[in-house]
Amino acid sequence: VGRGVDHHLARQIGPAIEGHFGRARMIFLFMVTGIVANLVSAFVGPWGVGIGASGAVMGLIGAAVGWGHRDGTTAGIMLRNRMLKWTLYVFIFGWLIGADNWAHGIGLVSGAALGFLWYPPPRPGSAPTPLTISMGVFGGLAALLGIALVLVPPRSDHHLPTYAEIY
Repeated sequence: VGRGVDHHLARQIGPAIEGHFGRARMIFLFMVTGIVANLVSAFVGPWGVGIGASGAVMGLIGAAVGWGHRDGTTAGIMLRNRMLKWTLYVFIFGWLIGADNWAHGIGLVSGAALGFLWYPPPRPGSAPTPLTISMGVFGGLAALLGIALVLVPPRSDHHLPTYAEIY
C-alpha cells in the first residue's frame, strides 16, 4: 500500500512542481525545504519517525499551494486545492503510522512561503536567469553534501536517545 501511495504522490507532485517552477527551482525547493524541515524538527524534539525526504516532499506541496494561491487563476486555484488534498492525506497517514508530522508541517510552511513570494518563473524555452542558475547550483550542491554526509557521517560525541529512553 505504501509504495502505491508514494508512487501516486510522486506522479502528482513532481510534474506539477517542475512544470510551474522548472527543474532548477524544483531541486532548490526540495533541498532547502527538506533541510529546514529536518533542522526545525530536530530542535522541536523526536515526535515521530523521520526518514528525511517527507519534509522536502511537503515543501514541494507547499510551494504549489503558495504559488497556486498567489496566482489566483482557475489553474492556480485547482493546483492549490489538489495539493491541499495531498497535505491532508499526508498528515492523516503520518499521524496513523507515527511519522514526523513536525517535519511535514515545517516543510509545508517553508515551501508555501517560497511559492507565494517568488515571481512567476520564466516561460518555458526562455534562457534561465542568473537567480535560477544559482538556485539550481545551490540545490545540486546541497544534494551532493547530503549524499556525502550519508556516506561519511561526521563523528559525534552526543548521546542519541534510544527508542526506549524516549518513550
